[in-house]
Amino acid sequence: MKKFLQIPLIAFFAFAGGFTAQIVLTSTPALATAATQTSAKLFSYFKMNDDKNSKAIEMSVKQGVPEQTFITPDGVTRLQLGMYNVAGELPSPVVTLNDRRGSVRMLLRLAGPYDSPVLIFKDHERKDRIILGMSPNDGKEPFLATFDSAGKKTNVFGKY
Repeated sequence: MKKFLQIPLIAFFAFAGGFTAQIVLTSTPALATAATQTSAKLFSYFKMNDDKNSKAIEMSVKQGVPEQTFITPDGVTRLQLGMYNVAGELPSPVVTLNDRRGSVRMLLRLAGPYDSPVLIFKDHERKDRIILGMSPNDGKEPFLATFDSAGKKTNVFGKY
């Protein structure tokens, strides 16, 4: 007799759990339609956070180009992963490291038609100071270029 009562009890709780999950995890048709129309026009956006960091990780896709941003609890962007969109080139991967104020200090990206790796160091004024990489023109020749405070370039080796 006990086994016979367990089956309907299990079925009831399974049904109740499924019903509750459907209500909690599914938006209304009106909200789903509005969200789809809005994101199709502008961009897709996703945010991960906890009780100590309201932004933490933001992911978005704007005009087909994805980006992921890592933000400190005090709201400063410290790391970005994404695609660098340059006119005349396909979007190429980029990683930026930012200082405590959120200013870009270093970029690692692929550049030019040969997807040549390039590492760019910036000063506190956001000016390029050191650029190290493989030639964007042929993807073969390494170079190191430095820039003084006035912006004058010196090719240490190779040509940039």
